[in-house]
Amino acid sequence: MAKIARISSALNAVDIQQNPPPLIIGERVNSQGSRKAKEMVLKDDFEGLLNLARSQVEEGAHCLDICVATTERSDEHDFMCQLVKRLCLEIEAPLVIDSTDPKVI
Repeated sequence: MAKIARISSALNAVDIQQNPPPLIIGERVNSQGSRKAKEMVLKDDFEGLLNLARSQVEEGAHCLDICVATTERSDEHDFMCQLVKRLCLEIEAPLVIDSTDPKVI
């Protein structure tokens, strides 16, 4: 029997191979690709970031890319930890942690 590759959160598991494809990864909670997310990170707007995440799942994202890196902040690790804790309590979708720093991941 073939094993199915999955990505999971504490509340939900998603097949990486979607039928019909593709696997949809929400990218709006990414400070590197979204000006809105970056502004929220710079303002410590956790509620705004949660709302962005929530809306992506409601719109069909299977999992969420999370990136909080900015050149204006030096606390990426701490901010990521705080955000992930909050997301895990409210969002069922698996999170894809995105950073160039292995310590953050």
